[in-house]
Amino acid sequence: MKFSLSSRERAAGLFLAGSLTLIAVFFAAAAVRNRWFAPRVAFHTVLARGDGLHAGSAVLLAGVEVGEIGEITITESNQVDVQLIVWAEHARRIRTGVRAVPRRMLGIGDKRVHLVPQPGAGKPLQGGALIAAQEPLEILDLLETIDFGQYLRTLDRTVASFEKILALLEQDGRLDRLFATMDRVGPLLARLDKLLDEAAPPMTALLQDPALGVTLQGAATLLSDPALRGLLRGGASMLERGRMDRLLGRADSAFERLDRLTAQDGHLLRILDSADKVMGDGRADRLVASLERLADDKRTGAMVDHLAVLAEQMARVGPEIPAITKDLQNTMREAVIVLRALQHTWTLGSESRKAREELKEKQEAPAPAPAPAPAPTPTPATPGAAR
Repeated sequence: MKFSLSSRERAAGLFLAGSLTLIAVFFAAAAVRNRWFAPRVAFHTVLARGDGLHAGSAVLLAGVEVGEIGEITITESNQVDVQLIVWAEHARRIRTGVRAVPRRMLGIGDKRVHLVPQPGAGKPLQGGALIAAQEPLEILDLLETIDFGQYLRTLDRTVASFEKILALLEQDGRLDRLFATMDRVGPLLARLDKLLDEAAPPMTALLQDPALGVTLQGAATLLSDPALRGLLRGGASMLERGRMDRLLGRADSAFERLDRLTAQDGHLLRILDSADKVMGDGRADRLVASLERLADDKRTGAMVDHLAVLAEQMARVGPEIPAITKDLQNTMREAVIVLRALQHTWTLGSESRKAREELKEKQEAPAPAPAPAPAPTPTPATPGAAR
């Protein structure tokens, strides 16, 4: 059975066949480009936040797309389990130590998962392995946590405070005085800079002086001296609570005695009253007047002049006193010799013994006088001896 087709029907059939052919070619090209039928290996990672992640988003390794995000689920611990589907030809590059880092492109848009290998990576991961996640803080995440309303309110209060400060500065010409003070800061800094320039050479010379090092060494020796530590320990012991309490107690006692002394009925006021009475007595005035007359009397001046003359004469005689003393000593020695010679005569000897006995009896009157010793026979003195 034959069907006869018109030219229009033939043209429509050709157009439909061409369209189907183009659709098949486009579908095949899309399948090849998107690797719909390429073998794949699934991994997964666990993230704290899943915002910006969508199924079908790219999975990158070293900046190259090696797969896509698969199913996204929420775990029992309220974390996000993300399935990472990697094409089989790149699965061998996913090794132990790799990190899954979700990032936005240029800080905006949807997130993509970057697989970041670590140095010294180990063996390739098997399908279904868990890849550790590393979630950096991005700008959009940071902006989401910022409360702009609170910051704006704080900014409004700050602006209001500045307005009040400016209003206070504008009162009574305070702002003009402030600017005038700031104008004087420049010359002040210039003078300070000049002063520092002038002080720099002496300070440099001082720091470079060997004497400074010797001084510092001496100070270090002094501070490390055990005697100084002992002195400091002694000072610390002096400042102990017990000793300070005793010292304060003695000070309080002294102040109490001083208060009693200066009280209304104290000894000091009585002494002052007695001194006032003495000073107000007429006899004191007469005594002072007598002292004044004695000081003004001519006899006092004459007595002072006589004392001066006497001192001058004594000064003149002073060098001769040793010689006079020596002559007097010789004279007394000669007199003693003469008296001893006279004592040896029989007449003076007996009389001298009687005088001694009488004197002894008078001194020992209460006690019985001892028997006198027999007198020795006097020897007659020769005429030469008498002479």
